[in-house]
Amino acid sequence: MWKKLYAYISILRPVNMIISFSAVYLVLFLSGAQQNPGLWLHALYAALSASLICGGSNIINDFFDIEIDKINRPERAMAQGLISKRTALVYWAVINIIGLSFSIWIGIECFLIALFSVALLFVYSSYLKRTPLMGNLTVSFFTGLAFIYGGVAVGQWRLAVIPAVFAFLFHWGREILKDIEDMEGDRRMLARTFPIEYGIRSALILTTLIFLVLVAVTVWVFLVDFYNLIYFLIVLVGMYPALLYTLISMWRDHSKNNISRLSFLLKIEMFIGLLAIYFGSTPTHTLP
Repeated sequence: MWKKLYAYISILRPVNMIISFSAVYLVLFLSGAQQNPGLWLHALYAALSASLICGGSNIINDFFDIEIDKINRPERAMAQGLISKRTALVYWAVINIIGLSFSIWIGIECFLIALFSVALLFVYSSYLKRTPLMGNLTVSFFTGLAFIYGGVAVGQWRLAVIPAVFAFLFHWGREILKDIEDMEGDRRMLARTFPIEYGIRSALILTTLIFLVLVAVTVWVFLVDFYNLIYFLIVLVGMYPALLYTLISMWRDHSKNNISRLSFLLKIEMFIGLLAIYFGSTPTHTLP
């Protein structure tokens, strides 16, 4: 029973759900509106909605990737046969219905964003994921959209633009790395990911360029005083060394095991990024 319960929890990717929840809810504090009961509730509904839709996207991803996961991720619930395809579809539908229900309580704009997200994430899992770059860009777009979603929920979407750009670039680089990690299974299933189509070297060059642009943007927002010194100290000590280590390590060793290790390190860095934005922001800031 416990193994089955763990399968139903793990297929949602709880860490990813927590990141989605935190990204959406963070905008409430960026806006300085956490003392407003109405906005506090809107932010909570939006965060719950986003995290559930994120969980649902992981279910449908595993549904379409079951054969690939038997090679790349044999430990996953559906690859092990712990959850059937029919049960996974029902589970996906229920999780998304609950997520969409939370968005309705916020307003029509949030509901439409949530509905659009569910639909496009389905298209991503069923088709776009196996195409060069489009799959990576789709995932990166939705990680950035989480911040915008939170901003719309509290009426301060402009404050979410910079964090959304950070998230987009960070996840785009990480998604390219994950494609390198998954090349064996993807190639057997005839997926046309970027490293398969253009080679590992091209994928490493693209990842390097993306992370360099990310560093440039994180420096720029400090120089224009969008975020304060605390923000810069956190990214300087907590993020830049990890990004530099990732770039050096992936060029020296792009084996599956090493890329998997680097991907996990980058997932931890997502929380560092959220902390930098939280402690380094001032609610009155606007884009220069």
